[in-house]
Amino acid sequence: MKYLIALSLFLGYYNICFASNIYATIENGQIVYKNRPTFFSNVINNPNYKRSFIKDLLEKAAQKYGVNERFVLAIAMAESGLNHSAISNKGAIGVMQIIPSTASLLNINPYNLEQNIYGGVKYLKFLLDKYSGNYTLAAAAYNCGPNNVDKYNGVPPFA
Repeated sequence: MKYLIALSLFLGYYNICFASNIYATIENGQIVYKNRPTFFSNVINNPNYKRSFIKDLLEKAAQKYGVNERFVLAIAMAESGLNHSAISNKGAIGVMQIIPSTASLLNINPYNLEQNIYGGVKYLKFLLDKYSGNYTLAAAAYNCGPNNVDKYNGVPPFA
């Protein structure tokens, strides 16, 4: 019994002194370091943090590609409601609801939040250029594909 107690004490001491990890998390807008994991859940599960972080990424991507920030935000809101976990019944993924074939063309991982946003905004820029800056046609093409916009010579008659 005394060996079991000694082993327990040793393992507890070893765990505290030598095998401890440091975990970082964000609390009240500050980085906090702890000796126990939080698995980033307090950040990921905070809808205000998610939305502001996603909105910041959208704004940076819009600036990078020279696309109107409000237009980018409107597309992201309409497509996913800024939900980075969204997957549509057609297989569109993430905040910008990128389908796998478009992700492949853009050479991005649509499950990666940053790649999803930057890829989606880059694709929006492509569509705006294709339709001579016409926001209505670019938005329609983003939602239902440029082939449909071209086929109907305008906004397709879809619901």
